[in-house]
Amino acid sequence: WEESYELLCKYREVNGHCNVLQSEKPLGPWVNRQRIEHARYINPDSDKPTAMNCQRKKLLDGIGFVWDGMEHTWNTRYMELCEFRKVNGHCVVPRSYGRLGAWVEKQRIEYKKYKAAYEDRIVALEKLGFVWDVHQWQWNQTYHELLEYRRIHNDTNVPMSRGALGLWVFNQRAHYNNFRKGKQSHMTEDRL
Repeated sequence: WEESYELLCKYREVNGHCNVLQSEKPLGPWVNRQRIEHARYINPDSDKPTAMNCQRKKLLDGIGFVWDGMEHTWNTRYMELCEFRKVNGHCVVPRSYGRLGAWVEKQRIEYKKYKAAYEDRIVALEKLGFVWDVHQWQWNQTYHELLEYRRIHNDTNVPMSRGALGLWVFNQRAHYNNFRKGKQSHMTEDRL
């Protein structure tokens, strides 16, 4: 145990943290084992013996050991999202934006599946201005562009040469016509 602890101390000096991935051998599996032992140690109902004790826990706490790796990762990505919002003014992180993009996508999936289980996380994300429905957000953004176009030009006849806005208006008209005819459409009563 002491040898692995010393390895972890050296890892922390080099990397600035103790959150070793399980795939990083030999230290990763040992770190994971400490989490399992700790869970048994703090659970009074556990009938399984544990190698964790007060002294080992204090030593690990003293170097900033991460007892819950998933919680730590969530908090780390949340702070990255806060920084992203500070720089970009919104929380719509593209999927292609590395780990943060993948994490944001996962939050949307988790939200749809387990709303009640993650209520505290949902509240934290919503306070930040997190966008759960990116398609609706994009529609609203483009709709506001159209309102600005109408303010300037006194109409909504946006030519196709106008790029993305012109194409969007063309598509909205097509969706509206399909909606009126009872065909499948992205148009909704709210959007009319």
